[in-house]
Amino acid sequence: MGTRNVILVWYRGKWQIAQYTQWDGFPEGQGIRIVRFLQNKVHPDQTSADKVDERHMVAEESSAASDSQVDDATAAQPKDNVAALKAALNRDILYTPTEEQMEEWWADAKVVSAEAEAIKDRIRTNQKQMSSEEVGEEMERHQLMDALVAPLMIVVPSMSRDCGSRILSLVACAKERVPVKLEVEFVVDSMCEWAYVVDLDEDVLEVYHGTQGSNEGKGRFDDANFVVEGGCRPFMAKRYRFGELAGMTEKVLRADVNAVLKEHGLLWEESSERQ
Repeated sequence: MGTRNVILVWYRGKWQIAQYTQWDGFPEGQGIRIVRFLQNKVHPDQTSADKVDERHMVAEESSAASDSQVDDATAAQPKDNVAALKAALNRDILYTPTEEQMEEWWADAKVVSAEAEAIKDRIRTNQKQMSSEEVGEEMERHQLMDALVAPLMIVVPSMSRDCGSRILSLVACAKERVPVKLEVEFVVDSMCEWAYVVDLDEDVLEVYHGTQGSNEGKGRFDDANFVVEGGCRPFMAKRYRFGELAGMTEKVLRADVNAVLKEHGLLWEESSERQ
């Protein structure tokens, strides 16, 4: 669902990644996916937390196969994801694209979307002669749903709001430089509902809850430099050392975070009631 969040990576004393993400910001969404990356479970079973956003009917692996960035990230997964991510960042593999590059990618994304619309129309016209299974195979073969609703994921996934926690494995396994847009400031935006900090200097994961306008913060974002007019400090609900995540499950993560939020009067019923 549309739960805005940001995934941040701190390493060598600075922000390396600050990935704005439009979807599934709850701990049982992006949160557990980040945990599974840190647990080296990069190809987990298809549980609810591991599926591509529910709007997409194409499997993550199918979508990945269409793009060289994601293809690199899924072709040879490392045994130690944290070490691989650090190694990639040590090679200064990230860069900020120019406005001209972004314009080119958006133009390419429009072409992808238009082609997907044409394919969808053809499938719709022919589906009376095709079985449901054949229609599904045709859609998957063309990565149709990603192309329709998230075409930038096909062109340059690291710049897409749909990339989410996949940015971690994408960078960790990339063979070429990866464009990123640092959106650290979104963490104090009143629209930010959740934030996740992967601190590779301290080897810790921090889970933050957006405080919806309250300036009663806790954690590294208490610094006055992060608070802008109309902004808010996110509340740090949990801080885990990587070693503490070995047996972490979606249920335990959700319970841990909700217990702290309830204690401070910040528990969202929508999150606590999700199964």
